[in-house]
Amino acid sequence: MVVLEVRLNGKLLTTAGRDDLCVLNAIVDAVGVLGPASPGTKTQEQDFVLSLHVGGLAAGSHDEAGTHLRWVPRRELGVGDEVSVRILTAAIADQSQAETPRAPPSDEEERNTGRLRGTST
Repeated sequence: MVVLEVRLNGKLLTTAGRDDLCVLNAIVDAVGVLGPASPGTKTQEQDFVLSLHVGGLAAGSHDEAGTHLRWVPRRELGVGDEVSVRILTAAIADQSQAETPRAPPSDEEERNTGRLRGTST
């Protein structure tokens, strides 16, 4: 299976993966005032926040929406932090720390997904 080995400042945080995944990600966010011309955001008008999230989506059957997984809860980062992600294949990975059932898609999402897959509704 495909896994993501995620390190923060050289320290291994997780090797994320599972054999029933259809989505696996490591996301670094920067939100707020990121440059001199930036107005910021509604929640970050005068500063910025950096964060890391490692998660994924376990596939559900055709009548199930699946499950969101989290290996690293949203974690605050600082300027100068180094995040590294190695893409590997492995037979085992760390167990996720949190699982949340995915909400069923709306009718519009179903129609859009069908169009993207080449089927019409």
